[in-house]
Amino acid sequence: MERSRTIGKTKVQSIACFALAVFFTLFYLGSTTSRVRADMGPKPSITVNIQNPPSGTYYVALLSKKQGVMNLEDLYREKRETCPEDVLETLAAYNEDGFSLYLDPVGENILSSAENRSSFRFWYMVPTTFKVAIVTEDLQVITSPVITKTTYNSVCTYDISANTITEKPFTAESLQRYFYAAGWCLLATLVVEFIVMLCFRLMKIKNFLHFLLINLITQILLNSVLLGTGGLRVSDELQFIIWAITEILIIVIEALYYKSKLKNKEGDPCPTRGIAFGITANIVSLLCETPFLLLMFIYA
Repeated sequence: MERSRTIGKTKVQSIACFALAVFFTLFYLGSTTSRVRADMGPKPSITVNIQNPPSGTYYVALLSKKQGVMNLEDLYREKRETCPEDVLETLAAYNEDGFSLYLDPVGENILSSAENRSSFRFWYMVPTTFKVAIVTEDLQVITSPVITKTTYNSVCTYDISANTITEKPFTAESLQRYFYAAGWCLLATLVVEFIVMLCFRLMKIKNFLHFLLINLITQILLNSVLLGTGGLRVSDELQFIIWAITEILIIVIEALYYKSKLKNKEGDPCPTRGIAFGITANIVSLLCETPFLLLMFIYA
């Protein structure tokens, strides 16, 4: 009878922790201005280096046959203080052979050359096939040839005078930079999920070691998939589907692992709490954005 009460109490605590974690996650999301939170993994990016740029201040954006998921109303609201309205209107109305302004829901969509800047980085939901658009002070639009990126974190050079755009090949330095970013992402994941672990009252040395082991394994799986698909010339939709399937697989793997390995403070197996923790921890780490993740995007 006493054991049944203990199991029942444990289930109630697991459900309560799950509800509490979800509540604070939703509260966090609702209190921010960002529409999309990043999962704890390196994000695809496109860095454009401009050679022979026009004189004066100019603005850089990406063009694609796909418009992204952000709408123009949000773009106007976010950029009205940093980008002239006539530049916004020029880019919003521009269409060349089906290529129009690509609206990424996270990060910057239009970057300025202020302070002699010549390198421009776009990240998160970047297009695979794109053009680079440059708007000058007199609203002239200069566009690059079409290019399809072949690396996960693409670095391109656009020579305006020669009207050529080339992509830097994937090198050992690129791989080192990628794993540096992945390391920050792993740290961010561990910090967030460790907090959830404390919430579920599962902090034991052996539990913590299992926690570290399975996160290391699943991060290797995630990054292997990201690197493997980053160089494939597949559609954005297919890349998203592959990422989503991988994330679901990771949630299942971790939940089942925690079910079989985690124990409560009395040393008894707690499969229900283990599954609840595995699902909750992954949901929270998918939705939350931490200072570690911000540092990774800024400095990696």
